[in-house]
Amino acid sequence: MLIYTYNHTATPQKRIKLLDFNLKPVPALRPEKLGLFPFRSGQGRPNRHHGREVKSFLVHLDSLDESDGRENGFSREFNSIKKRLASVGDQSELRAEAGRERANVRKNRYKDILPFDQTRVPLSLLLDEGYSDYINANFIRGIDGERYYIATQGPLGPTVVDFWRMIWEFSVKVIVMACREVELGKKKCERYWAAEGTEVFGPFTITNVTEETLRKEVTIRTLSVSLLDDAETRSVSQFQYTAWPDHGIPQEFDCLLEMITLLHQRQGQLRAPICVHCSAGCGRTGVICNGGLRPEFAQRKGAPPPAEESASAVRSGRLRGTVRRAEE
Repeated sequence: MLIYTYNHTATPQKRIKLLDFNLKPVPALRPEKLGLFPFRSGQGRPNRHHGREVKSFLVHLDSLDESDGRENGFSREFNSIKKRLASVGDQSELRAEAGRERANVRKNRYKDILPFDQTRVPLSLLLDEGYSDYINANFIRGIDGERYYIATQGPLGPTVVDFWRMIWEFSVKVIVMACREVELGKKKCERYWAAEGTEVFGPFTITNVTEETLRKEVTIRTLSVSLLDDAETRSVSQFQYTAWPDHGIPQEFDCLLEMITLLHQRQGQLRAPICVHCSAGCGRTGVICNGGLRPEFAQRKGAPPPAEESASAVRSGRLRGTVRRAEE
């Protein structure tokens, strides 16, 4: 993964020249805005094509600073995103009937945040044991149609086993948790990992192998997962980012970007999706997924897509807006 800093105090010429002659990560500066460009492992070192993508992104950011006297470019772009996302949600072919079925209602953390039927994650593991195929989760695809992410809600007590069924069935290696278990006195996510040692969740045995922290904002857990009497044991990395408040944004992004670098390193060349969740599986989850789709688009098309285009790609998988504030 490559992280390029956008120094808001420098002139546009200096910002672009820095990338013209260097074309590699530069030290973070404050105050700053950060442009994130993750590239999948094995795609090579940065080259002039990548440099053009970054310069295009910086020019776009400069344009957003301009104001017409009523609002700046960030507000205009956010309003454009809202309109684009509303049009996606109004598409008649996108339905969420599975989430409304009586047997599945209790599996939804929020009654108004449901997975679209067309992109929801169907479970087939352990169906013969009486489990259903439903979980409130969706595949988020890139422009190549590949499943880059699974966006899901924070597990509820009754859905912890379903969560692990999904992780196992789709060979997920990395989980991103963008919330705390409890926020503002409200339960936001059930603990689905062993706090220490080993715990059993239905047919799954989860062992907390190691636990470390990154700048006090991220807890990185290495979990060992096994299913029933299966001899196979899998290693799953969980990154819990705790500095992103519900209905807000992080005060600083350095640690978040460093975390994303590490999780892509853990992912390596594995083509399985990365599982991302917060509490609802839309706001914070959507921003993280959107941040990964933009550079993937840039690599294939030569320039980052309009924000509303990548946001709508994520929105097509979830029933509620995935970028909910202008700051995001």
